[in-house]
Amino acid sequence: MRLRGVFATALLATAASGCWVQAGFGPGRTAHNDLESTVTAANVAGLEPAWTASVGGLAQEPIISGGTTYVRSEGALTALNLGTGAQKWQTTTFGDGHSLDGHSLDGWGVPAVVAGKLRVPASSAATPATNGVPCSLVTIDPSDGGVDGVTAVGPDHFDPGPLSSWSCGTDDALTAGSKVVVPWDDSFSDTSPIPTCREFASRSAGVAAIDVEAASNTWFRSDFTWSQCSGDGDPPPPPPFFSPSQASVSGDQLIEVHGEAQGAVLTAYRLADCGKGTGSSCVVSWTLDLGAYVVGPPVVLANGDIAVALENTRIAIVDGASHTVEWTSGPSNAGIVQPLAATPTTIFAAYADGTVAAFPAAGCGASLCGWTWISALGSTASARPSIGGDVLYVGSHGGTLTALPAEGCGSPTCAPLWTHETGSTITGAPAIFNGTIVVGSLDGTVTAFRLP
Repeated sequence: MRLRGVFATALLATAASGCWVQAGFGPGRTAHNDLESTVTAANVAGLEPAWTASVGGLAQEPIISGGTTYVRSEGALTALNLGTGAQKWQTTTFGDGHSLDGHSLDGWGVPAVVAGKLRVPASSAATPATNGVPCSLVTIDPSDGGVDGVTAVGPDHFDPGPLSSWSCGTDDALTAGSKVVVPWDDSFSDTSPIPTCREFASRSAGVAAIDVEAASNTWFRSDFTWSQCSGDGDPPPPPPFFSPSQASVSGDQLIEVHGEAQGAVLTAYRLADCGKGTGSSCVVSWTLDLGAYVVGPPVVLANGDIAVALENTRIAIVDGASHTVEWTSGPSNAGIVQPLAATPTTIFAAYADGTVAAFPAAGCGASLCGWTWISALGSTASARPSIGGDVLYVGSHGGTLTALPAEGCGSPTCAPLWTHETGSTITGAPAIFNGTIVVGSLDGTVTAFRLP
């Protein structure tokens, strides 16, 4: 392991403002705002609710920029004043001036702030009763919620016939310099009167990137494609299992993971090469079969290594130089249920038994490493943990937000430093900026906390 200058420089530039401008804070998806110094482990016990607001539906992870917090809920994006919680605007539809006018802002993908604009992933669906549109990346003006542009994401949609259906989903937007990366997946089915192909079905998934400084430089890569045509009376078999792509960025590399029948495959692409030539290609730098499915996106550690949470209860650390598994965490009695979070020294994992465990980011000098400390929550974590300075925040299914000492407590078991009951399951991972912690809940409530 060694610090890689390109990655460190890129991360510093992205995080310099301390704003929480995308899901997971920075392109490495560590969920760690290391510039937070107002709320610390020494004073977090004094946190109090500052305001609550409603966004009308299940609230995703907030993002914070320019004195405003933006919260995605199903079919909407809402802007709230970070100081007071007052609603500035809410956008529910978008259009391109032509065919997409009035289209619903469907989906759950968290937006990202790139080049001063909100970049919002939008999902879509089509049935015989509705004419669908491709999955899209919608550009929204943060000042008033107005739509400034729409770019298609992934493959073209299918025009639904009388017996067909199609759907396309998007995940959280990811910043990578001037590029916005959006994972996508789609499925299509059709029943035909032709005897030789009574039923047809297909599924695919991949990642798309749009360079906001050169809109024509757009590419998408299909990581998994499956299709099947059946004969008369024989329905097509179900597709092999696969999970939609998730991604992070390490220096000039896009690190993407998706699940296939045999488990998850980690793939790296050099972003500078993407979009050249045909405009839809992206050269693979390296791949690694992890042999198990993953939970959440890869997390790029401060030393350039990559941490992934495996559904078989382990964490795997991939060396950023050799692209091989360097070490794994020991097995647990419960599976990992949320994406990982990390500081330069520690990796945090939330388990199905309601515990949160800390592991040494640098490893332990062996191929199998145990946790350094563990803490029990009141119930299972319901959103990814987030870190502000030296405090780890975890939301749970019981509606409790818990603060833990990110640097440990000098004991194998650490007690919470502070808890607060929100009244509804926390569905949006905490976003932290300049002494304010913002979380979203299942009932559409957004809550902000500050020191008095």
